[in-house]
Amino acid sequence: MQTLALKSIENDTHPPQPDTVAGTSEPDVVKLAGLIRAHSPHDGCFELRIPGVYAIRRSRMNTELVHATQRPVLCIVAQGAKSVMLGQEVYQYDPSRMLIFSVDLPVAAQVTGGLKTVANRQFIILSQEGRAAHARKEIEMRPYVICHMLSSVDGKIDSAALQAVTGKGEYEATGAKLQGDAWICGRTTMQQHFAEDGPFVSASNTPAGPQPVYVARRADSYAISIDTLGKLRWSGSDFDGDHLICVVSERVPEDYLPMLRERGISYIVSGASSLDLVQAVNLLGQYFGIRTLLLEGGGHINGAFLQADLIDEVSLLVVPGIDGRHDIPAVFDGVSPAKTAAVPLKLKSVEQRENDALWIRYEVVRS
Repeated sequence: MQTLALKSIENDTHPPQPDTVAGTSEPDVVKLAGLIRAHSPHDGCFELRIPGVYAIRRSRMNTELVHATQRPVLCIVAQGAKSVMLGQEVYQYDPSRMLIFSVDLPVAAQVTGGLKTVANRQFIILSQEGRAAHARKEIEMRPYVICHMLSSVDGKIDSAALQAVTGKGEYEATGAKLQGDAWICGRTTMQQHFAEDGPFVSASNTPAGPQPVYVARRADSYAISIDTLGKLRWSGSDFDGDHLICVVSERVPEDYLPMLRERGISYIVSGASSLDLVQAVNLLGQYFGIRTLLLEGGGHINGAFLQADLIDEVSLLVVPGIDGRHDIPAVFDGVSPAKTAAVPLKLKSVEQRENDALWIRYEVVRS
């Protein structure tokens, strides 16, 4: 068993002097910082053209430790400093020391220093993953997606009509048992329940085009909004502790994204003319560490995920009521008429709940 997988370029335990950089000259470090800054226009993690190589920028020191599983990686700091804790041992890396992780390790990390000694107060780092870690991430980064919905016996999802036959808190209680670390809804649902009144009005209507993922912060849980054209306005970046991530397309107005950054909201830009759901869901796993994503409709968003083959499980709370109306949204809507075969499912469990509701869970069967 390898007991120490963190190696510093120097083995001394003395903190580096701010004006000395081991093995290189000050102009080289300044040049490296400038190059990294050019590829990271704001705070966040930006993948470069070489697969597995990232430029990372942070403008604020952490007030709390961030816990994560660190995959094999080589980290080179051009500006600022960061501390990593492995058990009782603390490792600091900065412009005089690089850090190498050779195996997956549970660590706690914190941007700790250097910010007060540089003019623009930034922590800038170049990070390169090991080949095995990069290949594994390509496979593992997509979260497990559970479509969790409440419906009538005939599959309708008008919550107002079903309120009288729905046990108080039943939908939330069953959802909590799924242990998701994120939930996702479409624009209509978010507008009804969470966003501010009135749409965002752009001053230019110029499309933003391709943009890097913006990670305002990492969190234990996330609320994710699907908003293709950037119509929703937000007053804050959290819902009861769930950090907000907005998923938009390249058609979003260019002045919409600075508004999100000013409010501390993370975002993903994915898809040229319409949302690329497959890419967006992969990026949610890659950049935010989301492992179980609860898809909580509208029917059209659920249908889009189904058609993209992104749903792994269906969790359906069927309440004892019949809607019967023709044009009311269903659990899944908007799937292409050319799709004539039903998606096969395998029963996972059935549980009778309060008020004669049934909680049914199915796994999606893939060939």
